[in-house]
Amino acid sequence: MNKKEILEKLSVIFREVLDDDNICLDENTKLNEIAGWDSLQNIHILLSVEEEFGIRMDVEDSAEIESIDQLINVIIERV
Repeated sequence: MNKKEILEKLSVIFREVLDDDNICLDENTKLNEIAGWDSLQNIHILLSVEEEFGIRMDVEDSAEIESIDQLINVIIERV
């Protein structure tokens, strides 16, 4: 799975969790710049990511991820 495919799946996850079809992600997007994102939504997003990609993320991962690019890299490492 390449970065583009992961980004497309992440876009769907973010739109569904945040209930906003207008969310447009790219690798440079910072999580705190996404409308509706907060720490509680972050948990929901990470759980959805785990389910979608069949991976496990620990607390350290979630605390260190600040951008979509970082999230993609974690997914690539774990898939």
